[in-house]
Amino acid sequence: MIFDLDKYRSVAIVGMAKNVGKTVTLNHLISALRGSGKRVAVTSIGLDGEGLDQVTRTAKPEITLYEGMVVTTAEQQYRGRQLTAEILDVGGRMTSVGRLITARVRVPGKVIITGPADTASLQSLLEGYSRFDVNLALVDGALSRLSPASPTVTDAMILATGAALSANIADVAKQTKYICQLITLDLVDDELRNICCRLGRGVWKILNDGLAERCGETALSGEIPEISDGVKALYVCGAIGNNFVERLRMQQKSVDLVVPDFTKIFVTQDCHALLQRSKVKLKVLYSSRLLGLTVNPWSPRGFSFDSEELRQRIEDSTGVKTYDVMKL
Repeated sequence: MIFDLDKYRSVAIVGMAKNVGKTVTLNHLISALRGSGKRVAVTSIGLDGEGLDQVTRTAKPEITLYEGMVVTTAEQQYRGRQLTAEILDVGGRMTSVGRLITARVRVPGKVIITGPADTASLQSLLEGYSRFDVNLALVDGALSRLSPASPTVTDAMILATGAALSANIADVAKQTKYICQLITLDLVDDELRNICCRLGRGVWKILNDGLAERCGETALSGEIPEISDGVKALYVCGAIGNNFVERLRMQQKSVDLVVPDFTKIFVTQDCHALLQRSKVKLKVLYSSRLLGLTVNPWSPRGFSFDSEELRQRIEDSTGVKTYDVMKL
């Protein structure tokens, strides 16, 4: 195994764009885990495993599962499976393509995977896998959705990147480095975490004496709280974007800006760079464990990079072990 999965009960495989090799990475992990003794379940958030990419119209790798593995997918996809499986559970909630079916593979084959559409349902599904003697769940993320990688949903993550991001290899490395910076943001201290964890939805001022004042419904509403000298932190239980960050930065006050985890940050790289040079320190309540990066040197737009050059540029830029899964 190229990744140490023994310590984790759930791992998300997420991609920075379409065609960066996320499904290839997932298939590699599934194949490597075959016969390992791990009791594996596979699901996704959204649709994956289709034979033809619905955006680029290029052929996609199908997801192959082996005997004993558990899969959760929607009824429509389960009916079209190319494997034999024993149904373990039929979910009560409807998706756009039917109820979710959880089954154990008896004869290996291929299947399209459509998992829960939201992170709360995904989290509930992962928690329920213990009923089926599963000790490792692999979650395939949908297009550019990092939400399955939230540390409140899965224990760890693998990030796929590649030439589909840009025709400039330096830009691919730059974009990937930025996401890795967000994934590895500093944690708040224990005292501040304990305060924030007791707070509900909204925007909160954390005062120097430890008291909290709710000052807004959302950071996306355009309302920016004034940071006085008695405020040591601003906690946003939700998403933050450029407008909120820029207007907060311009107050020129020393304050910690705290969000639950990196998946709540919708800030451009340029805006984040300015924030790093300001008095505002962006921190998270929960950190994500990044196990490694995979790269796809080919782009559906008809160009490719040298595999080793891309792999090395990404690894040098991020400091994270990087693999081209097509060469393993």
